[in-house]
This record gives sequence, structure tokens and C-alpha cells, in this order.
Amino acid sequence: MRRMVLAVLLLPLICCGVAQATEQMVIDDIEYATVEDAREHWGAPEVDWPLSLIDHDGGKAVRLDVDFTGDMRRAALDYTGDLDLTGWGRFSLDIYIDDPRMFGAFTLYMQSGDGWYRATGDLKRKGWSTLHFPRSAFGTEDTPAGWDTIQTIRVSPWKGAPITGYFAVDNLVAYREDWAVVIGSYAQGTGEAKTVQKMAEGMSNILADAGIMTSTIGDEDVEAGALKDYKVAIFAYNPQMSEGEVDQVREFVAGGGKIMAFYSIPASLAEIMGFKPDEYVKEEPRGQFSLIKFDAPDLLGMPAEVRQHSWNINTVVPDRDDARIIAWWYDDQGQPTGHPAFAMSDTGVFMTHVLTSDDYGTKKRMMQAMLGHYFPDIWEDAARASLDPPGQLGHLPDVQTGRAWIQGRAADAPDGQRALAAIADADATLAKARGLVDEGQYPAAIDLASGAWNMLGESYLMALTPRPGEFRAVWEHSGAGPLEDWDASMKRLAENGFTAVVPNQLWGGVALYDSEFLPHTAVVDEVGDQVALAVAAGKKYGVEVHPWKVNWNLGSRTPAWFKDQLREEGRLQLDYDGEEGNWLCPSDPRNQQLEVDTMVEVARNYDVAGVHFDYIRYPGGTWCFCDGCRERFQAATGVVIENWPEDTKLDAVKDKWVQWRCDNISTVVRETAERVRAIKPDCKISAAVFSAYPSCRVNNGQDWVYWCHQGWLDFVCPMDYTGSDTSFATTVATQMSQVEGTVPLYPGIGASASRSTLGAGRVAGQIQIARNLGADGFIIFNYTRSLADEVIPGVGISLTKGATFSPDHAPAYSFDIGELTRDVTFGRHAQAGDAVTVTVARADDIPGRVFGAIVGAVVLQDDLGAIVQELGAAPGMINTENALQVEFTVREGLQRVAVMGTYTDADNQSREFVARSLPIVGGQLGGIVADVL
Repeated sequence: MRRMVLAVLLLPLICCGVAQATEQMVIDDIEYATVEDAREHWGAPEVDWPLSLIDHDGGKAVRLDVDFTGDMRRAALDYTGDLDLTGWGRFSLDIYIDDPRMFGAFTLYMQSGDGWYRATGDLKRKGWSTLHFPRSAFGTEDTPAGWDTIQTIRVSPWKGAPITGYFAVDNLVAYREDWAVVIGSYAQGTGEAKTVQKMAEGMSNILADAGIMTSTIGDEDVEAGALKDYKVAIFAYNPQMSEGEVDQVREFVAGGGKIMAFYSIPASLAEIMGFKPDEYVKEEPRGQFSLIKFDAPDLLGMPAEVRQHSWNINTVVPDRDDARIIAWWYDDQGQPTGHPAFAMSDTGVFMTHVLTSDDYGTKKRMMQAMLGHYFPDIWEDAARASLDPPGQLGHLPDVQTGRAWIQGRAADAPDGQRALAAIADADATLAKARGLVDEGQYPAAIDLASGAWNMLGESYLMALTPRPGEFRAVWEHSGAGPLEDWDASMKRLAENGFTAVVPNQLWGGVALYDSEFLPHTAVVDEVGDQVALAVAAGKKYGVEVHPWKVNWNLGSRTPAWFKDQLREEGRLQLDYDGEEGNWLCPSDPRNQQLEVDTMVEVARNYDVAGVHFDYIRYPGGTWCFCDGCRERFQAATGVVIENWPEDTKLDAVKDKWVQWRCDNISTVVRETAERVRAIKPDCKISAAVFSAYPSCRVNNGQDWVYWCHQGWLDFVCPMDYTGSDTSFATTVATQMSQVEGTVPLYPGIGASASRSTLGAGRVAGQIQIARNLGADGFIIFNYTRSLADEVIPGVGISLTKGATFSPDHAPAYSFDIGELTRDVTFGRHAQAGDAVTVTVARADDIPGRVFGAIVGAVVLQDDLGAIVQELGAAPGMINTENALQVEFTVREGLQRVAVMGTYTDADNQSREFVARSLPIVGGQLGGIVADVL
């Protein structure tokens, strides 16, 4: 057995694109002679599954066999040993996945004292891959004691499908770079904690994508003197800096270190940088801070401008001869505001707001230019690294595979010839970039190389095809639209083929319209009723509006007087320890009534296409344990709780407790659906739900699969946010089997979510995966300025080009396709060439929904909605029976029986529709899913 703990200095780290020193510590390279030796450090703590050694890359790896056919929700493989990981800012490990369907997500845990640090990663395709975790990606569970006392490292893949298989791990490594991102750890336990982590993780990611690998350390590490190991310290958002920490920064700068700070700047830190804090400025009007223009001709490679929508800023003024303003804020009309965006001195750089993900590509070059100003040696290696291809092209694992895929599709894709031309342009541009590198024109080479890879990305988007009969939507979190007004926001969606927007226009404690039941936000007074404005613009451009409510959660904009009133009435949640939360208690009948009344109010008062639930759940398993919950649980179940709340965990009680919590949430869904449909039958009921079912039922009371089977939803939108296409595919396939065709499934894609940031190509790839698995549409989070400017037009190049119609606007049909099974996807699995009989019948519509004068046919469609065979006249038309039996020969790949046609609506308008069966899979899956899995 040979367990290695080494420190190695690598100069330079060419693979990361920048001349920087990287210190590496191999925690364990798994070079054990026997399984018994491996068990000294590795074991399965939760289930005694078989552990063994396998060959990997000339050495060994630890393998754990896993059985997910039972109730286990995750696997766990622990490495034990006393480790001091202070100052080690990044970690990696190699992981092998036997069957991608088996694992839905992956978490790396570090145990310290009585708590854990944890970070989530994305599992890739079958085989070996290397996962990287900056320390900025780690949140906490309970109260960890610190990075200097790590006792256990836990490798934990989560259940994806109920099957057996295995995973293996190798090469657990820690790194320390020259560049440190300082996470604002002194804000842990405050309301700022999530924002602090998000900013630090985002900073680590953008720098990594710019070719600059970073370590992450905490405020406490800085105060303990850790900066001596670094050249640059980057404070992405550190609202709780101590004076001791600032003193250490002063010593660091005196020794030649450079700093970058964003938004939060104590006067003492500003002094070190040569500035004085000036004023806090809140965005007024909306769009005031939308563009940054640079005035710094001496900064090599600096872009002229960068887009960013900021909502407030903390300004500074230069207070030293070497300090100056290098960039200014402009509004959304391109007019100067007179407020500084960036200030620079010999000591470092300060930005007057946090760095967001808007205009991501340009910001990568901006960060290179700023760091390159202080460390010019980065340019050559950064330029040479820019010639290396990106790690993934759309859904494909590498550029070489992607080029072949595009060339193979060009003949059939509507924009195929343009796609081939884009590849040729990319090749020519890349050749020019190589020439500029040889000439020493490094920033220009980086710009050209970036442009070439963008061209190749566009060629992928051009090689895709639109699909008829699909829901194409975005979630919009602000409730007021991402562009200058709702008109512009709707126009952008419509011109790119999108059918719907789901704007967040009410919360548990506040509304973006004049509500009878909730106070409204200031935006209503300043700009107007956001539901009315969105609906008017949506009607103009043919985009449906489904207002989204954050249920139960009061939100940060709830007026203090209203929250005080709710508190006095005993309507707020308490956690397991009796601490008050910012949520309404879901078991309180008054709160249930408020949730239903507000959803119904929107449907009644506005010409909306639907109403949309979000946060329709408990925050987690530790909520709510107020006195009212105890009384109502006992009354509903007859169970007497002697020791509250401890006895809710008893074996004889816990199942009833879980079901009672589910019933509280389900009551609101059922009553909303019944009341909305009673007053407006065509208004659709939908919900954003957790991707992992049934764990969300147990932990959060969110029994969304039950809601689908009860018919309370018209469609469902699981939040399937992940950067792994494999995880996305396996998750959607599982959800198809859970929903069983009771309602259309529209998977949620995380373009800018907490667990994923995806560009246009990656979003397009996941849309195609959803199509190939039998989903009837998609919804993207989140419709921001960045999504509007970059992702929406990219997806609209070809994938969503042209008009379409939503499958949830259709007469009801039932499809008996025979025995349902779950292989890679859900449906009926057969051999290509088999004869299949399917019965199609007209079913009962939701009462009040009008489908007059139906004209249509039963057809066989492929996974992209193209008709491959006509099978007969649609049942339920005049002079036809209500049921039709059709026969056909199964083709290779995924296909679906569908009824397509038109009907006359209540306004006597003719509307297209499609209703589809569950998938029928002949032989092997084709399309993008085959490439991913």
C-alpha cells in the first residue's frame, strides 16, 4: 500500500492558460496493494456495499458496487484521515460512472468537527472524468469546525434510477494557486451568506474560464496571515471584513501583493487602495446602471465596454496620485450617468458593484486585461491557451466530435449550409489567431480565437431544427421584464419563436399589481401594474403570460407592517428549534386561503393564459413546528404528540407526519385548480417543482407527481438545473416515468441557476435531449438581460425558429400503447420492425373547455415532431367514432402516436393542436440522447 501526500510546484501551469505557480497535494492516489489496505482509509459508511480495487491508468482505483433498487437515496464512499486543508483552495478527483442513468447528481463532503462542507458537481458520460471543486463552491451543513480539522472526505453520488451498478474514484488532489478568491466567510450565518458564496463561486468560475485558476480562502484565513502564499487577493463580496483582516491586507500590499475588491469596501480597505468611499446609489430609474464603458487606453486588451445590469452601487473617489477612475456607468439608453464603475491604482482594482454573469465572454477578457496590467507575463500563455478548443460543443463532448456531428446533419438541417460555412470561417479565423500569437500580438489573438470558437458554436446552433407543437418558455424572476419594458421583452421572445413567459409577479407577502389581499411593491407606483403590462405586451406579440407566485415565502420586499401583522396573528413558520422564518405556515387555514385567493385573483382579473405555482412546498424537513402545526396535526390524525417536536420522528408517527405535510400543500393546489377552472376553464394551472421525486415529497411536502395524476395541473415544470447533460437526460427520463403522460412535461433548464450557467449551445443541447426523451416543451431559467441578448437569439437561430403552438392547448385524448417499461427512457420498448397496435380515444375534457369543430388525423411522429406515417382520421370528429385502433411497424429510435389538427375555440377562432402518446422506442434510442448516454 502506498498512500501519497505530496507537495509539487508546477511552473508554469500551461493547461490553465496562465503562467502561475500551482502547488499540488495528492491526498490519496489509491495505490493500495490489497483491498484490505484500501479499507484502512476507504469504506462505505451507510450501507455495507462491496468495495474493491480496479485497474485505472496504470494504477488502482477504489470501486463501490451500488444497489439503488430499494429505498437508498444516495451512495457514500468515505476517505478518513486527519487533514489540514487550510489554504488549499481547489480540489479534484477522478470518478468513473458505470451507468449514467444510475446517478442524478454528485456531492463532495468534507467533515470537520460536528459539521460538513459540501459542494455539488455534475456527473458526465459513462467512463472516467475529472471533477473540480473550488472552495468557493462549498456550502455548510450544521457547524463545521474549520478547514484545518478535516476528518472525513465523502464521495456521494445520488440516486438517479432504481438499478444496480458501480462507481469508482481515484486521485484525490488539493491545489493552491497564485491567485486567491477570498470568500466572505465572516458573513456565514447571516442573510448575506448565500449571496457571498454565489459571488465567490461566480468569480472562481469566470476566472477559470478565462484561463486563470484560483484558490479560495476565507476571511478567517486572511486574518490568520494566509495571503503570504498569494500574489493576488480577490474579494468578490465580503460584507463583514474585520479590521484584523484589513491589517493583513495592508501587510500583503506592502509586500507587493495586488487586490481586487467588489462593491463592499470598508474605509480602511479603500485607503489601502488609494480611494475614499463616496456614496451609495440605488438604481433609479430602472436601467440606470446597464453598461460599463472603459476609459483606460493603457490597459492592454481591455474591451471598450461590458454589459451589466446593476441595481445599486457603492462609489469611491480617488485619494492618491496613482488612483483613477477607469470606467463609468451608462444607462440602458446609452447615456452617461456620471457614476464610476471601476477605479484602479497601483495597489489594485475596485468595482462599485458585484460582478454578475451578464456579457460573460467580454467579462472574461476584462478580467484578463486587469490582471494582465499587473502581471504582463500572463498574456502569452493566455493567448496560447485560447487556441485550445472548448471542452464541449453543444451536447457533444469535444470539438472534433461536434464538427463531425454538424457535418453529418448539414444536408437535412434548414440552416445546414450556413452551418458548414460557419465552420470554414471559424477555421480561417483560428489560423489568423495562431499567426498573431506567433507575432506576439496576444490580446488580439485572444479576441480572434474567442470569435472563432463562437463561430463554431453558432454552426452547432444552425445544425439544429425547429419542432412543431411545443411549449417554449422562460421564467422571468424580476416580474418586470429584463429589457427596457414589457413590450421589448415580449418582442425579443416572439421574434425567436418562444410561446410563453412565466414572470414572478407575486410572493407570499407582496404583489407586483394592485391586490385585494397583498400589499404591492414600489414598482407598481413607479412603473405600473406588471401583470397588466405583461399581458398587454404578450397579446401584441402572441406570447402567453403565466404569472408565477412564490408561495408561502414572504420575500424581501414584503412591508414590515404586513409581516408584523402576520407575526402577531401567529401565521409565520417556526423551525425545529423554534426560530421564526420568513414563510407562512402551510397548515394554517388562513394562509392556505390567502394562497388560493391570490392565485384566483390573478386568473379572474387579468387575461392570463395560466397561473404558476413556485415554492409550493415547505422550506425543508426542519419546518414548520409552530404550536398551530402541533394542534392541527393531532386533530387531523388522532396522534397525540407528547414530546414536541421530537416525536414526529418516531417510526409510528413519521409517515403520518409526512403525509399530513403533503396534504397541507396539496390542498392549496387542488382548491386553486378547482376555483380557477370554475371561473376561467381555459386558464392553465402549472407548477415549478423540485427535480428529485419522491425525496421532495418526504423533505418538503411537495407531492407533485400526485398532483399530475389527480389532474390538478395542466403541465409541470421540474427544475432540472444541471451542467451535466447526462444528469439532465437521466432526470428527465425518470420524470417521464413518474408522470406517465398524465400531463405534458416541460423540463426546466438552468441557463443561469444556482447549479448551472449555460450558454446558448448548452441550452439548445438540453432542449434537444428533452425532445428526444418525449418531453413536449421546455422552460428556461432565468429571463435576464444576458439571456435576452445571448441565449434567446442563439436558440432562435434555428432550434425555435418560426411559430409553433403549445401541446397543453389540445382536446383530451387517451393512448393505449401497450405494456409500459423503463429502459433508457419510459414508454413501450420493442424491436424495430415489430408490428404494434395502439388505441386512440377521445377523452373527457376539463369541464368548460371548448373544442369545437375538430379536424385532424392520427399520425406517427419521430422524436422531433416530424410526421413519418399517417394512421387514420382523428377520433371524436363529426362522422367518426370516439376511438380508433391503428397499426404500424415500429421504426428504429423514439416515436409517438399523435393526434394533430385544428379546433374552433370559444372565440370561434381556429387553433392548431397536438396530443401525443407516451414514447414507443424501437431498438436503440437515436438523436442526441444516444450521443449523451
